[in-house]
Amino acid sequence: MNKKVVYLHGFASSSQSEKAQLTSAFFARHYSHIDYAALDVPYEPVAALALIKQHIGVRA
Repeated sequence: MNKKVVYLHGFASSSQSEKAQLTSAFFARHYSHIDYAALDVPYEPVAALALIKQHIGVRA
């Protein structure tokens, strides 16, 4: 089973925030075998959920 971690940042934040960058670096250093992603999630809830589902492989 492949493990996947998806970092979902707070509203109006991005994958370029300091916390997201620190988390990305941590996973790269300590858990490089885990599929890690910090997504830039759209503001619109339906689009956000669609992106997340697409990334984790869930069909709509």
